[in-house]
Amino acid sequence: MYKKGWLKYVALTKNVEHIDEFFINPTFGEEQKFCTHDEAKDESGSLEVPSPTDFFFILKKDAVYVTSSRLAEIAQQADVMQIDNLKPVWEGEYAGGVESLGAYKEGACFKLIEVTDDSWVVCGDNAVDV
Repeated sequence: MYKKGWLKYVALTKNVEHIDEFFINPTFGEEQKFCTHDEAKDESGSLEVPSPTDFFFILKKDAVYVTSSRLAEIAQQADVMQIDNLKPVWEGEYAGGVESLGAYKEGACFKLIEVTDDSWVVCGDNAVDV
């Protein structure tokens, strides 16, 4: 594992270039039945889903794994973004597989661009090294 934390994300096809809204985490409402609502946290952030648009991600060497919750009883894998499917990452003036979109109220936002030109926009401000 390289990084993990909470993020908001949405998939874009090559024909769609703007974000209307982030994906909604259906576990947010379900999780309320299992949680203590004490806002418990650890080094990776909140133990509960912070908002209806937050998902927990784990970045590993081969992929970014996105899950609906940190609670094992109800966590479901929401998505997997394979690193090999991303365009190569370039430093300097050339566009590559990761593009910084800047800081927004959702946190730092990045566009992950696949070789098919489909992309993912991810935003968050609480990723930690692991």
